[in-house]
Amino acid sequence: MLFSALVIPWFVDWNAFRSTFEREAEKILGQPVTVAGTANASLLPMPSLVFTDVRVGGTPDKPMMKVDRFAVRIELIPLISGTFKVVDMAITRPRLQVTVAADGTPDWLRRSEASKALNPDAVTLEKVDVSDGSIDYRDERTGRSLSLTGINAAVDARSLTGPWKIEGGLVAEGVPTTFRVATGRRDADGSIRVKVEANPATVPVAFSAEGPLKRDDNGLNWSGGFSLLHVADDDGGRKKTPSWRASGSFDLRPEQLRLPAITLSQGPEDRPYSLTGAATVDLGKAMRFDATLKARQLDLDRSIGKGPNEPANVDMASKAVVSALSDLPVPSIPGRIGFDIPGIVIGGSVIQNLRFDAVTAQAGWKIEELGADLPGRTRLAADGIVTTSPEASFDGAVRLISEQPSIFAAWWRSGKMASRPQLQPFDMSGQLHLAPGAIQVTGMAARMRDSSVRGSLGWQEASGDGRRNLSVELKANRLDFDQLTSLGELFVGQSLSDTDSIADGFQVKISTGELEVGDMLLEQVTADGSFANGVLEANRLSIGNLAGAAITASGRVADMKGAPSGQISASIEASDLTGTAALVERLLPGSAVSRWFKETAPLLGPTKLATVINARASDNITHANLTLNGTAGGTAIDAALGFVGTPAGWREGNLKLSAAVENPDAGLLIRQLGYSALPLDPPGKARLTIEGDGTLAEGAAATIKGDFAGLAYATDGKIGVDAAGLPTFEGTVTAHGPDATAALALAGLSLPGIQEALPLEATTSLDVKDGVATLFFRDARLGDVQASGSIDFGREASRWRLKGDVAVDEADLTRATSLALGLPQDLLASTETPWSKTTFGRPVLDGFDAAFRISADRLLVSDGVTVSNAALETSFSGERTELRLTHGDFAGGKATGSLSIVNPEGDASISGQVSVTGAALSDLVWQRDGRSVADGTLDISAQFEGTGRSAAGVVSSLSGGGSLRVGAGSARFVNPEAFGAVIRASNAGREIGEAELRKLFAGYLDAGTLAFDHIEGAFSIAAGTIRAQNLGVTSPSATMVGGATIDLNAETLDSQWTLTIDPGEDRVSGAIPQVGLVFSGPLAEPTRRIDVAPLAGFLSVRAFEREVERIEKLQAEIVEKEKLSRLVRVAREDDERRAEAARKAEADKAAEAAAKAEREAAERAAKEAADKAAADKAAAEAAAAKKAEAAKKAEALRLQKEEQARKAAEAAAKRQLDFSDGIETLLKGIDEPAPRPQARPQPPLQLQMPSQGNDPGAPMVLVPPASIPN
Repeated sequence: MLFSALVIPWFVDWNAFRSTFEREAEKILGQPVTVAGTANASLLPMPSLVFTDVRVGGTPDKPMMKVDRFAVRIELIPLISGTFKVVDMAITRPRLQVTVAADGTPDWLRRSEASKALNPDAVTLEKVDVSDGSIDYRDERTGRSLSLTGINAAVDARSLTGPWKIEGGLVAEGVPTTFRVATGRRDADGSIRVKVEANPATVPVAFSAEGPLKRDDNGLNWSGGFSLLHVADDDGGRKKTPSWRASGSFDLRPEQLRLPAITLSQGPEDRPYSLTGAATVDLGKAMRFDATLKARQLDLDRSIGKGPNEPANVDMASKAVVSALSDLPVPSIPGRIGFDIPGIVIGGSVIQNLRFDAVTAQAGWKIEELGADLPGRTRLAADGIVTTSPEASFDGAVRLISEQPSIFAAWWRSGKMASRPQLQPFDMSGQLHLAPGAIQVTGMAARMRDSSVRGSLGWQEASGDGRRNLSVELKANRLDFDQLTSLGELFVGQSLSDTDSIADGFQVKISTGELEVGDMLLEQVTADGSFANGVLEANRLSIGNLAGAAITASGRVADMKGAPSGQISASIEASDLTGTAALVERLLPGSAVSRWFKETAPLLGPTKLATVINARASDNITHANLTLNGTAGGTAIDAALGFVGTPAGWREGNLKLSAAVENPDAGLLIRQLGYSALPLDPPGKARLTIEGDGTLAEGAAATIKGDFAGLAYATDGKIGVDAAGLPTFEGTVTAHGPDATAALALAGLSLPGIQEALPLEATTSLDVKDGVATLFFRDARLGDVQASGSIDFGREASRWRLKGDVAVDEADLTRATSLALGLPQDLLASTETPWSKTTFGRPVLDGFDAAFRISADRLLVSDGVTVSNAALETSFSGERTELRLTHGDFAGGKATGSLSIVNPEGDASISGQVSVTGAALSDLVWQRDGRSVADGTLDISAQFEGTGRSAAGVVSSLSGGGSLRVGAGSARFVNPEAFGAVIRASNAGREIGEAELRKLFAGYLDAGTLAFDHIEGAFSIAAGTIRAQNLGVTSPSATMVGGATIDLNAETLDSQWTLTIDPGEDRVSGAIPQVGLVFSGPLAEPTRRIDVAPLAGFLSVRAFEREVERIEKLQAEIVEKEKLSRLVRVAREDDERRAEAARKAEADKAAEAAAKAEREAAERAAKEAADKAAADKAAAEAAAAKKAEAAKKAEALRLQKEEQARKAAEAAAKRQLDFSDGIETLLKGIDEPAPRPQARPQPPLQLQMPSQGNDPGAPMVLVPPASIPN
């Protein structure tokens, strides 16, 4: 309308006068138009008009619109055709007045009839520039007015009926705003579609609305849809996603703005959470708004999280919602927003029934009747003011009731409090002030189980220096420390033990009748104090009863980080300190102090201690004195410490110390210090006095004297602390006493096998620097052992380490292994078994590492085994012990070896190796009648390993192996000539039974020595048993082959040898002269047993062959006699046939009976020999087999010879008969002899042979009686 009023009159008639323009403009605007200023016009190069002081409607003093200057240029050609195309137009400082009458009609809509004659399509506007314009709007119905100033805009229009396009900026209510207006073409019903976009400069929102603008009986009406976006700041040139956005429909009328459908969304566009609702804005005299927002369910886990598998963090989501609410602009008109959300899915759970009303308040919102059901049957209620400007804050009443607080805590802190004690149901309320840098809870009232608490909490960050202060004031009948701590961490969101991250200053005032800390109950507890700006105020700290202990403390210390001054006094009186130790563990969990206190508390009662610290500052220097007096568990303590200096320069400060500590039980004092000590009777006393004066930087002169378990000790030197904070000392240490066994036992170094007293005499120099203590000593004596050397004690790779070089006259390897195996008192033996069954303990030196190089004149390995000039390297590290003998003289030879022990919790694994070269065998074997049973040079090497929980267990599991060699030597009581003596006795016809043979052979065997070239072989170790097989003894006079089995579990020997000689001329077929030597019994003194069965077999075969030789000689004589027998055979041939038949039958019968008896006797002897051979061991079995073979051959030979002898006897008998008959025939004629008596049978020839079985006297029939001539 404005542009029509100003432009169209000039387009009607360019040559008309000014009055014509005013008349035509009135037709367009329906209001009178007056040009009160100048008027200029030109046609070339382009038609243009310029007016000043143009006024429309109203009165001359108060027009409806006034324009300071109006200028326009028009294209000439369209003008000729009757259309008007404005090339550009400038409207300067237009001031428009719009008034809505009481009936709702704007005054500009009261148009005259003249305006209807204009054709609006004949006008086109381009580049219309409006500058410094203003609009004053007034509604007479409500009295409300609106002023828009600073309007600058660019306008384009295809025709006066649209479409229009307007872009520019203005100032509304003091807020600069950019806007853009676009319209469509006016419809036939008079409506026109309008779209408006606006962006306030001071409010981060973007507004857009679009819909038809029309007029009805009630006036103008604009309805359609709108959107309102929160515009976030740019982030590196990229626009952030809007934090919230609103959209919906609207219906704007002069008296009211209705928003029938609103959707308010937050979060990413693809998964937002939204609220829906409606709102109305009354535009009357008392403008206000009323809105409701609701949602059936908000799924924040999907919107700001990653769904059910990765739900949103509750704490972060809460902060995001608060941030979004604080970003909401506060309307300039009063109103109310009601929220109703039945369910919010967040953190994997659901917040239910969230309802509250937000009413506009000054610089914020008033929250009324906020209520929500949180997880864990927790109810939140709040009323208060939320201020959004200049910064977000809350002031109001809050109440939180939780019936299942553990579930609530797990949800609120996303399971981070699972390690805390389970919370009990609670009910908390109070007035809460929450703002950036400040939290205040006043009028707090809380109930938790049987506790009733009242008080206040406050935390505030100072705006100047940023220091944070925390104040707590609580009064309760009963407090549960764990519950209170868990509740505090629930709301703070971090551990309360990290005080530096919470506050810089603290003010605490707590009073409770009972304070429950874990399973402890503290009664009548009062804590009233503060710490701020380096000043500690302890107005009162008292515990009336802590498991029998009463504790009080009070005082004030100023300038704690500079030059402290003030006084602190404290006292404790207790019959038992176990409760106090438990409290210290809770306050300092896992610390060295709490661990020590927990272990020693039962030993420290009764206790009565008092300490006072006085300090004054002068010229930034502190003059402090500390006194500590009293008793603890029988230990009397009297100490005084003076200090002049500053805490920062404590090394340079002057110290003066005087202290005395004494306990009649030295072992108790050791245990009170936290070390283990065996109970002794009597224990011996412990006394310590110390006097010191000086600075720790330069070293304070100190003298320490005292007694400990019968030993007197003293140190004299300088004690200090270096720049790195490490202690230093330079001086001497002396210790002496008649018996150090008690002190060693109390120190945990009880040595097995020590029964007598161990006098101690030592003077050493001690040098401590760089964290290492070095002890130098010479000719120190402990018992009979004299030692010299040096020992270092320090920390390496986070472990304490003891190392040194020590020379002693005597060392005991058993004591080193005892340290590794937990000091069993009977490590190597017991009264019942050779090896101890006492269970191993943990290594004694488990708390630190130790490594020594030891040179010893004598190294005792075990009973009776000593290594001279030994060089030993030892290493103790945790559960591992390494012992290595690098050099040693042993039995005239050299010895080396190593032993490794790994002992975790008393389950030891032991491995090692030993090597001996050139040792005298005579020094190692057992003796008989004062003489060693063998000599020679011994070389042996072995490896072994075993595991077990006792010495017996380790020995029973030993496995390994090795080799041995014995050089040229001799075996005493082994005379190889014993064989020849026995054979000669047998050849002489001496009848020797087995028992007599064993005794006879043993006598000869002991009468000489067997010289040998060497003995060598290998051996194995399994299950604690050493086995050596196939050992050979090489000797010119005899051969010995055998083996040995040594059972280490029982310390027994089982050794079997076969002794064999070459018989020379006494050699027989199928048998050799040999015996079995069996050594068995205790390893230190075995017994010998001789098996002569093989030798008896040899002698039997030898006797049989000699008898066969004799028979063969007899048969030769018979052959000579046969020549004579042939002469008479012819004469008596006929009689012989008859007699021969009878004699043959009788001889066959007798021979068969004799052979049968002999066979049965031989079978019995063979069976008995076989049974005996089966009972013998491996070496005897071989001899028995050979004996059986010889017996078998002898039997076969005997049967063969017997058959030959029988046949020869038969032939001889026959010849004898023939010879007799012939003689008789020849002599018949000469002299008839008397009748010859019948000859009686002669008994068989018997030969007594050495027995091979159980029938030593069995006869052997060689020839029948008939074979012997009369």
